[in-house]
Amino acid sequence: MGADLAYADLRFAVWPHANLSEARLVHASLMSADLADSQLREVNLSGSTLSGTRLMRSDLRSADLTGAEPDNARLTGANLTRANLTHANLKGADLAGADLQGANLTDADLTHANLAGANLRGANRTRTKFTTEEDWSIPAPDSTESSAG
Repeated sequence: MGADLAYADLRFAVWPHANLSEARLVHASLMSADLADSQLREVNLSGSTLSGTRLMRSDLRSADLTGAEPDNARLTGANLTRANLTHANLKGADLAGADLQGANLTDADLTHANLAGANLRGANRTRTKFTTEEDWSIPAPDSTESSAG
């Protein structure tokens, strides 16, 4: 079991390369924090504020971000395989090259998010909000499969 940092105020924290795997950060404030290149596997970030947080290349496999607010967060190259992003606010987030394979994006808001090169293979996109119709049909990298909503 990881650290319990529920409700912690970690705004502007600088923790690149941190290992917070399995940590409990429920309703924590990580606004504008730097967690680039960090290990965050199975972390519980449900209800957390992650506005402007730097999570580039971080490992968030199987993380719980239910209802989190990672709007305008930088998640380029992040591994979000099987992450739960139900009801997450990802407006304006940079997800270029992120791996969202098998992620749950039910009711997530991805309007104005950068999804260039993102892998959405097998992601649950039920009622996910995208900016354009083209975003809805982003194919998985190296895939010929067609993504119909």
